[in-house]
Amino acid sequence: MNRQIEKIVNTQEIAIYGAGLMGKNLLTILKSSVFDKSVEAFIVREKYGNSDYIEDIPVIAICNAMSYKDKLILVALHEKHLKGAIKELKDNGFTNLIPVSFDSDLWCDIREEWIKGNSIMPFGCELLQETCEEKSKGDLHIYVVHSVYDKALTENIEDKFYEISIQVGAKLTDKVMFSVHDNTGDNISEKNKKYCELTALYWAWKNDKSEYIGLSHYRRKFVLSEGEISTILSGNADIVVTVPVTNLETVKGQYSKDHSGSDWNILGQAIGVLSSEYKDAYDAVSNSTFYFAYNMFIAKREVFNNYCEWLFKILEYCENKIGSKDDVYQNRYVGFLAERLLTIYIAKHTELKVKMAHKHFIETKEWC
Repeated sequence: MNRQIEKIVNTQEIAIYGAGLMGKNLLTILKSSVFDKSVEAFIVREKYGNSDYIEDIPVIAICNAMSYKDKLILVALHEKHLKGAIKELKDNGFTNLIPVSFDSDLWCDIREEWIKGNSIMPFGCELLQETCEEKSKGDLHIYVVHSVYDKALTENIEDKFYEISIQVGAKLTDKVMFSVHDNTGDNISEKNKKYCELTALYWAWKNDKSEYIGLSHYRRKFVLSEGEISTILSGNADIVVTVPVTNLETVKGQYSKDHSGSDWNILGQAIGVLSSEYKDAYDAVSNSTFYFAYNMFIAKREVFNNYCEWLFKILEYCENKIGSKDDVYQNRYVGFLAERLLTIYIAKHTELKVKMAHKHFIETKEWC
């Protein structure tokens, strides 16, 4: 990934394929003082529905972009559109291409360079550093979430010694994937369609007594060296998160566009009713352009317990107010709200040592 960033930094003539949110976010970071790059054009499949300019940069159809064939093209699209776009570009003679999808490791690394270069560490977060300190005797369990809807991946990565694969939504299917699933003991497995990976989080909270505990996904996994694990287990990190997502708009504004402004207001109402001491943190995150995504984190048991007890009360309130949605994707609103609640919790608890770790995103065979 660093080689790709180096190539971007050392290239004078750059164009972006894709004039949507991903392309605009990429432009914002590239033109910042950290990268100081000049984007010459936005290239799109066809002009219909696109503006003529984005911040004075021309938007041109691929059929009129032949003069850019030999220049570096950053293909900034959702993962599911990348394969088709790259094929079309290559068919038209474009060969100097770097894909930058929302979840990709490269986009995460670019954001990290931008955050470090601007000395922006959201809500007191610091980079997770290696340490040679002796590990504590506490166990580290990171639950890797799987479901019957998992897609075939381009990589087969075995669980590390600290990772435990867990099947979520197990109460909703007869298929058994792993020995650990979210429908045993104290559980909310039946709520998986709304709660997503949070049914695993709830299960871990109620059924695992490890001193350090975390959550990740079968496609998104923490990348931790032995030294970084030592940092966690020696008590030098209260909570570990991933590189934050950056929005062009505020967190509230983007959530209202991607999901529902009404749901966001109900979240604020829930905080006001159940834990008004978090209201300032809710407002701060609402007006911020950062949040820690994916419901991925690792925490000390005390912090983990405190967070989960707070989180699930808030989510239950929102669920009772909002109900169910006909759209399958938007019906996952509980999981979407929880992603932002993690940031609200961190914004409130400034006493915590919050560390930022790398993650690896694994692509599916479907889009490659």
